[in-house]
Amino acid sequence: MGITQQFILMVAMLYVGEARKIDSLYMDKYELSYYNDGDDSVPFCEALVACSVLGSGSRLVKVNEEDTQKQMDWMLEYWGYPRVWIGATDMRSEGVLYWLDGTSFRYGYTKWDETQPQLDNTYEECATYGASQSAYPDGVWHDYPCSDHYGYVCQRDISTRSLSPDSSMTPYSTIVTSFANAQKECKSRGARIARAYNGRYEEILQLLPKDENTKFWIQDESSDSGCAVMSYNRWQTHECNEENFGFICEIDEESVQA
Repeated sequence: MGITQQFILMVAMLYVGEARKIDSLYMDKYELSYYNDGDDSVPFCEALVACSVLGSGSRLVKVNEEDTQKQMDWMLEYWGYPRVWIGATDMRSEGVLYWLDGTSFRYGYTKWDETQPQLDNTYEECATYGASQSAYPDGVWHDYPCSDHYGYVCQRDISTRSLSPDSSMTPYSTIVTSFANAQKECKSRGARIARAYNGRYEEILQLLPKDENTKFWIQDESSDSGCAVMSYNRWQTHECNEENFGFICEIDEESVQA
């Protein structure tokens, strides 16, 4: 990174503000979160810093695998595939794209829109994800000037994040219902809606049908709403509304032993 880019990054660190989280999606090893600070958000370097200050293991998203791309599509489809910064740039060496951790694009997964990237354009040095300007039906990549303002997606390691400790899972319910009714049903069983935070994660995955379109209510106490929807390989924050999903209950180990 040259002196100019280092200066830009230091200025970004001075001006980065509190971000507004729009949506989140959780996999077994990482969390993806979509942020937009209004007025189409921030330039690339501010997005980079905003992700890094969220804590250890957090960064602007690295989409070097098809599965990560699919999760981006799954999360951002609802929002119309908005333009967001992803963690790739050729700032370090003009015309040579790298992920921010130094990984080269040479052998990894890519999904550029038609005519992209424009590596001979010295003004377009930073990568974005968003709706295609050609024929693709979902999100694709496009390089733009790093000074443009877009939302951004952060990727955070949550390999230790899971279901609540000291509890056991009950078989999932095939009854589809609202979150409020799911709470009542779990309570009638002497249980509660399963919670997602540090603890056991694999246990619940073993219970679920391997169908990403079959969804279940759980609780996510780290989100603003307190609710989330889970399929066999991910969960996503969700409004506690009247949509009908299955649900998963958990019972405290103390109650089971009693």
